[in-house]
Amino acid sequence: MSWPDSDALAAALEHDAPRQATSLTRLRLLKAGPHPSTTGLVQLAARTVQASYAALVLVDGRLARVQAATHRLPPAFPVETCLAALAITSDTDVAVFEPDDERRHPAGLRLALEAAAVVRSPDGVPVGALEVGWLEPRDLDDTVRDALHDLAGLAEEVLELRAEAEEYRRFVELTPDPVLILDLVGDVRQVNPALLGMLGIDDGEQVIGRSFVGLFARPDRARIAAALGRVPFSRVTVHRLDTRLVRPDGEQLPCSLSMGLLGGTRRHLQVTIHDLSDRLRDEEARTQLSEQLARAQRLDAVGQVAGGLAHDLNNLLVVMSANLSMAHESLGDLEVAGDREAMAPLLEDLDEVRAAVDRASDMTRQLLQFARREQGKAGVADLATVVGAIQQLLSRSLKPAVRLEVDLAPDLAPVAADPVQLERAVLNLVNNAVDAVGEAGTIRIRASTDTGGFGGKERRSDLAAKADRVAVRLEVVDDGVGMDEVTRVRACEPLFTTKPEGRGTGLGLSAVLAFADEVDATLSLSSAPGQGTTASLVVPVHEPGGHGVPVGLDRPVAGARVVLVDPGERTRRVIARMLGEAGYRVTTCASGEDALELLATNGTDLLVTELVLPATSGIRLIGDARQLLPGLPVVVLAAVEAPRALEGDPVLVKPFSQTRLLRTVERVLGQR
Repeated sequence: MSWPDSDALAAALEHDAPRQATSLTRLRLLKAGPHPSTTGLVQLAARTVQASYAALVLVDGRLARVQAATHRLPPAFPVETCLAALAITSDTDVAVFEPDDERRHPAGLRLALEAAAVVRSPDGVPVGALEVGWLEPRDLDDTVRDALHDLAGLAEEVLELRAEAEEYRRFVELTPDPVLILDLVGDVRQVNPALLGMLGIDDGEQVIGRSFVGLFARPDRARIAAALGRVPFSRVTVHRLDTRLVRPDGEQLPCSLSMGLLGGTRRHLQVTIHDLSDRLRDEEARTQLSEQLARAQRLDAVGQVAGGLAHDLNNLLVVMSANLSMAHESLGDLEVAGDREAMAPLLEDLDEVRAAVDRASDMTRQLLQFARREQGKAGVADLATVVGAIQQLLSRSLKPAVRLEVDLAPDLAPVAADPVQLERAVLNLVNNAVDAVGEAGTIRIRASTDTGGFGGKERRSDLAAKADRVAVRLEVVDDGVGMDEVTRVRACEPLFTTKPEGRGTGLGLSAVLAFADEVDATLSLSSAPGQGTTASLVVPVHEPGGHGVPVGLDRPVAGARVVLVDPGERTRRVIARMLGEAGYRVTTCASGEDALELLATNGTDLLVTELVLPATSGIRLIGDARQLLPGLPVVVLAAVEAPRALEGDPVLVKPFSQTRLLRTVERVLGQR
């Protein structure tokens, strides 16, 4: 075969140039230098056919790129002097050429005979050739041609393996998980950028060559070494092990190792490291949520039981309160007619019983609000009275070495809050302080007027515009163990507690925060470990000028007919007696169905109904009754504040006195 001119060779190469470029790009070999595998292949080819020269050359457009050669060649040179270019444009797999004096060999050799076997990519595109040459003339028989053809096929396999190795190396570098390649001794030979990021270093040379087990916590090293030793001899493809990676700065990271054996003559080991920090945090969060759910379910069950018991207890308190009122009036009549000095102790005893009943009523109302998640009612509270009641309550229960000091500024204005809820909120703060001081310490309750009560560091953003409002600042200060920043931030989370199992519900501070939100107040905590805690509750003062509740008429509406509906027999009986003694004609019913039959037959001037009825509700009964008797006056009896559906109808919250009942009935009937 004669050597064509450069223009003819370039034109012949142009047809396959795009396909060659694509195939060589896939092989990722254009920028790769000499490799032991290709160098050994070229030397084998020279010995096999007893050639003076051999080279593996790939053709990339207008350039020939040398992969390996027995003689020194430039890395790339123009295709016009490249035998591989001539071979891939020929119609044969093995091209033979006798060079003339005009061609100058890239290695500077004066060859008498050259041959080139075409090398193809995995997709069949000719991308280069295995070149050989002889200094002396000789005849090439079929044996030499077949050998060159087989050697070209071997070169194709070598190039494909190199391409796969480059692809694997690229995959390791791009994978988001840290990956290491180890030799069988256990030393690190290759790492990827993800591992450098996990270790917090920039240079892989800090790791390459080191013992792999030295990267981990000392107690785990023996387990890791034993696991690595089993990998080459095990039938299990991947071995897994949980351990702790030690960063250069000393931080230990929980991780999981996946270890496997790589193929090839070197039998390297591949280790992938999975960071378990996020998973452990997720598992911890799921555990906390599960515990909170279990506690919430227990509290819900307790709430349901407490609600039922409190409802029954409330009905008993109605009976007690009503009888106390009537007994007090009866003794008042006897006091006028008899010996006042003899009656005075009895009246004082009745007052004490009345106070106890009122206190029990407040407690049952709290239980019902907890069970039904009802909001408390608005009101006006005297902070000095509330703190005084708490001080009296705690005076006998505090441990001997725990002191309770109270410092209230004089002339504190009343605050806009329900007294019962305020007392419960302050008591929660004090109870937390008692737990914080333990066996000995001091708890201070202090209060003062604060004209900038909503301008503090931790005020809610929606109250920023109210920074000039007058408020009362109540502080509960203890010299106990204090809280770190994490605990302080989470202290008001529902169900979060640092108390031992069974001693705390985690609802104390969250309830105080809910109360603060309800009354437009703020709650803030200041604490540090070993320096105690200051809890500040800033409550706005009551602003007079609201609409008062009408007090009703001065005398009962005598002779008016009243239908009373209450499922409780004793409650029904005592309320009927209270109304009957005032001159009302009372008919009682135990259910809404009986009441509707009575109203349809006889009518009435007033309906007094319990909110909770068997098989129906007070709201539905009121609606059905007003369809029979449009405009019918109604008074509702309830254990807690009534829902919005009853707005417009007066609600008597149990227990109530006879005076409240009669005034409410008088007002309703007087508005007809």
